[in-house]
This record gives sequence, C-alpha cells and structure tokens, in this order.
Amino acid sequence: MAHEPFKSMTAGLVLRWGLILRAYAFPVVAVPLLVGAVLAFKSCRQANGLWIPLLLGALLCLHGGINLVNDYYDDRRGVDRADNAPTSWSLTRKLLTPPQARSIALSLMLLSLLLALPVLVARGFGLTGLALAGMAGSYFYTAPPLSFKYRGLGEAVVFLLAGPGLTAAVAKALTGEFSTAGWLCGVPLGFLASAILYGNNLRDRDRDAAAGFRTLAHRLGAKAPLGYPALVIAAWLSLGLMVIHKTLSPLWAIPPVLASLLLLVSPVRATVRAARPGPRDASASLLCDIDMRTARAHAVFGVLLALGLWHS
Repeated sequence: MAHEPFKSMTAGLVLRWGLILRAYAFPVVAVPLLVGAVLAFKSCRQANGLWIPLLLGALLCLHGGINLVNDYYDDRRGVDRADNAPTSWSLTRKLLTPPQARSIALSLMLLSLLLALPVLVARGFGLTGLALAGMAGSYFYTAPPLSFKYRGLGEAVVFLLAGPGLTAAVAKALTGEFSTAGWLCGVPLGFLASAILYGNNLRDRDRDAAAGFRTLAHRLGAKAPLGYPALVIAAWLSLGLMVIHKTLSPLWAIPPVLASLLLLVSPVRATVRAARPGPRDASASLLCDIDMRTARAHAVFGVLLALGLWHS
C-alpha cells in the first residue's frame, strides 16, 4: 500500500508526457526502424545491431521534439484551440507554456543528434547528410520560413522523411550501404504516414483556412476527402514494387493489406461520407480521431510488413 501513491504519481507523469509528446504517433518512426533493421539483417550478416538502441532513442527524441515544435508554431499562429485540437494537448490544455514547449523541443532535438552522432561518425557523409536533411525537413514542417504544411507540401515531406528516406537511412546505418530495397520498403510506410497527416489536415482544414493557411486538404477543395483513401490505396499498391523487386513474396504482401483494411474501414468510410454534400460540421465529427486510427493501422501494417520481409 505504501507504494500506491508513487505508482499513481509515476502513471500520471507517463500519461502527461505521453500526451505532451503525442506518443500515440511514435510508431511512425519506430516501425520504419523495425522494417529497415529486418531488411538489414536479412541482407547482411555483418549488420551492426548495437546501433539499434541509439537509433531508436534518437528517432523518438526527434519525433517528440518535432511534435512540440508543431504545437508551438500552431499556437503562435492561433490555429490550435482547446475546443478544436483533439490530438494536440501540450499548449491547448495548458500542460506547458509556449516557452517551455520550445525549450523542450529544442532540447529533444539536440539529444536526438547526440544519440545519433556515433552512428553518423561511423557511417560517413552520406548518412550524415540524409540525417541532417531529415531533421531540417521535420523542423520546417510548420516552422517558418518554409512551413511546408501550410504551403500544401506537408504530406510530400512526411512521405519522404517517414518513408523511403528513413528505411534507407536505417539500412545504411546498420550495413554501411544504401540499397534499392532499403528505399522501396519505405514507400508504403511513407504513404500511410502521409495519410495520418492528411487525415489530420482534412479534419482541420476549415480552421487552417481561417488562419490563412492552405494545406493540401484545403487546396483540393470539395474532393479533398477522397485524398485520404487514395493515399491508403497507394500504400497497398506500392507493395507490388517490393514483390516485383523480389524483396517481398506475393503471399506475405497479403497480411499487411488485410489487417490495415480492417482497421481503416471506418476512417475511409468517414472520408467518403465527408465528400458528399452536406454541413461541414457533420463531416468534421466523422473525422475527429482519424489521425489516431490511421496511426494504429500504420503500426500494424509495418509490423506485418517486417514479418513478411523476414520470411520472404
């Protein structure tokens, strides 16, 4: 009984920081690490598994830091409010002040770089350049002057950084070589990661537009809801590239598709309904948790893809 207050306090801290850093989205970087690692060990017996904990720590710190950067700049622009940002908690629910959010974000990004430094030094300029480009692209997703998200380029940036760029970088870190398979394995993950962001921007397109920003979901107009199922279908179809390249067997391409199909039936149905004429508020209610649902599907899809790669 004496330990109950400590356990309760610990659980509260974990929940608090999980909300602040949006831990539900951590698989967006952890799953490509898994896929890249599986590919590396499948193709190279000399792959260095000792780098994996450093890479995982670096990616989680970077992702958490970038989430806070996004919250900080969305708050500065007046985009997020407590009544309209269902998955952005750090500032809208007063868990942090804006200066605290910025300081913690920059500290996490610095820690990410320090954790990755031994790997970057060991693997040379190619991996270092890709890693720095990834950090810069992530930071400028919402940060000025580039602000990719609000120029309609956010999904393209996320596709590259959380998809083929990340799996290729992991494979390079573990084996010392870039490979075609390393890039291909990240393509379906990139499409699903983009679907997470697109779903979020689709839900928020009215308030983004009111703040003067034109995300891709806003630029596509009335047909914007159909962009979400298009990204999901693109993820499924891109598995065919891996089959053609003989990286993935046709049989093992089926489980990721079926599992994600079951998990994404509701979000896809919601976007199709949202594309029909009717009050926009009703459509928004159907999309309230689309980013979290898509993140779960991305995680399951990626784990099954990694399993398929290992057995192909």
